[in-house]
Amino acid sequence: MVMSHSSYSFPILSQSEILACLNELEMEVEEAQLAKPNYDFVKALYENLVVLLVGVTREEMQQPIFSAIDCLQFPELHDSSIPNIVFSKNLGKLMTASGLQDFSLVKDLYKPESARLRRNLSAIINFAKFREEKLSLFTELQDQSDALGAKLASLREEHKRLSEEEAAHREARDAEKEDTLTLEKETIELEAGLRALNKEQAVLQSEIRSSKAASKEISERVQEEKEKLSEETKRKEELKSRIVLDSPGKMQKALKEIEDNIENERKCISDVEARARDASRKLETLCRSEKDLVKLTKIMEECEKDIEKYKETSRRVKEANSQVINNENELISLGAQEQHLRRQQTMLSERFGRLQQQFQLKLEATSSSVENQQRNKENAQAEHMTAQQKLMNNEAICKTYQDKIAELKSGHAQEIHALNEKYNQLCGQVQEYHKLLVETMEAKS
Repeated sequence: MVMSHSSYSFPILSQSEILACLNELEMEVEEAQLAKPNYDFVKALYENLVVLLVGVTREEMQQPIFSAIDCLQFPELHDSSIPNIVFSKNLGKLMTASGLQDFSLVKDLYKPESARLRRNLSAIINFAKFREEKLSLFTELQDQSDALGAKLASLREEHKRLSEEEAAHREARDAEKEDTLTLEKETIELEAGLRALNKEQAVLQSEIRSSKAASKEISERVQEEKEKLSEETKRKEELKSRIVLDSPGKMQKALKEIEDNIENERKCISDVEARARDASRKLETLCRSEKDLVKLTKIMEECEKDIEKYKETSRRVKEANSQVINNENELISLGAQEQHLRRQQTMLSERFGRLQQQFQLKLEATSSSVENQQRNKENAQAEHMTAQQKLMNNEAICKTYQDKIAELKSGHAQEIHALNEKYNQLCGQVQEYHKLLVETMEAKS
């Protein structure tokens, strides 16, 4: 709640509202004490409020400041004044935070007035309610901070895992880089060789088909020539059997023609067989080449598969690199968000620490009040039991002292009157001393 002092305002509460609020804070205050306040009452009330709202314990306010004590000429005279100064300083902080700029120790503490006390308590109660309203917001922000912290831790683990995977991919990629380049070169060479082999295979297959056709044709011709040779042989045998019957000259001439024909047929058969053997050799060579081409084709298919795997691996590596870049950008964004959340968390932690300290102080104050009430109750019960016993004893000797009461009353009244005068004189001197001490310190500061 940041406001200028001129625009800061708070409602003036009634005494009943002030009493209700103080009772909620477990401070037992009566209406008559608010109507006619005195120094002891106001100091105890302000001290409880300081402990509850400023975050300072009574022990800390009572703790002497040794560095300041060493500077005093007679430190034993200031055993009570230094705690009062610490209390006054913390009370001034509370009044300033509550919007009271004209708070005065003399007017509001040593010589309190009912109207100013009502105004001061209204301001302090308004400040306490404002702080209580912001507690729910602080709790909500703390929950959000915890959730974001858990998310940030999870994202950090994910980033660490992805970074390790990226490093592993990079190492594997670097290790395989030379092999990849070699494979790429070999792939290019194999692709060129495959295209050449495909062309050669097409030519060889055409030649094989032509050779097969020629071989078939030659085989048919060889078969025909063999059949012709067989017929000529038969004819020769027939002619030999007929040599005796026919003319020898004619027969010799016919035989010579037949032999010439047979020789020509043999030469033709030899040529055909030679051509057939050449065709067979070419066919075997072409078959071996075809087998080699089949093997090379399989090798090229395997190379193509390896190339596809390599391309797929490269694509995955590119996707992983893209994912790593996205993760790095997200990590940068999360880092900025983390810094912002850390600042918020630090701020909220400080506020929570203050609230927790105030709660602890309030709890200590409550525990102290309960312990005091318990001790008072026990003391009252013990006194009651003692009083009952004394009453039984005193009833027996009451009559004996009744005669002496009249004499003692007159002397006792005179002594009480003298003591009251001395007490009032001493209180006045102490107040004047404290007032002079505070004015002197305010003048020095």
